[in-house]
Amino acid sequence: MPKILFLGQKPVGEKCFQALLDHEGETLEVCAVCSNTSTNNWWGTANIYHKATMQDMQFISNDGFPKQAIKDIILKHNIDTIISVQHPHIITPDVLEAIKYNAYGLHLAKLPEYKGYNAANFAILNGDRYFFATIHKIADVVDSGNIVAEQSFPVDNNDTALSLYKKSEEVAIVMFEQFVEHTLFLGQLEGRQQKGKSCYHKHGSLDAVREIKDISDPTEIDRKARALYFPPFEPAYFKIGEKKYYVLPQWEK
Repeated sequence: MPKILFLGQKPVGEKCFQALLDHEGETLEVCAVCSNTSTNNWWGTANIYHKATMQDMQFISNDGFPKQAIKDIILKHNIDTIISVQHPHIITPDVLEAIKYNAYGLHLAKLPEYKGYNAANFAILNGDRYFFATIHKIADVVDSGNIVAEQSFPVDNNDTALSLYKKSEEVAIVMFEQFVEHTLFLGQLEGRQQKGKSCYHKHGSLDAVREIKDISDPTEIDRKARALYFPPFEPAYFKIGEKKYYVLPQWEK
């Protein structure tokens, strides 16, 4: 039975945490959790923290990088598995060594094409016809581990970054539940190597593409308006002089 340390946040992380709790004591044991305690974030919740404390579960705040606390809990509870869902910090090699690299991450994008951040935004900017959710082994290099599970779905012509992100959450949660029910208990999964052109988008990488350079080009306006629509973050804009004029996609009735 896997003894799990769960690292996660955001709505998709909260739902994946619940999926683990639904199988608690049957095929797995959730020994400890690392998540956000503050609701001062774009998703506005801290449900993992509240559920963990209600069940008197060992909890670590992900404010800062609590590497030593994570290593201590691994040793204390003999944890052999890490699951990461939208965890904000890189899991370092010494932590991975402590659980013999038996660690899995849920990534809301295709790998290796969309490593890092803002995958839904860049998928629309690139005109992709399909988007993905992926479960991969966590390796020393970020988002580079073997693929354990992958699911694709079509990108609609009217999708915004926000709608595409929400669709990927729904697909990811179903895939994660299947992973927990049928795959995780096998232990030490190897998966398959990533194939394709690798691209890593850093945090803040959207800042360079927010501006609409050619306001006479309807294709650029439409694509950037949809690709940069993810409240509360800054949307696409064009400039006249030093003033910004924001561009939003048409509201659906």
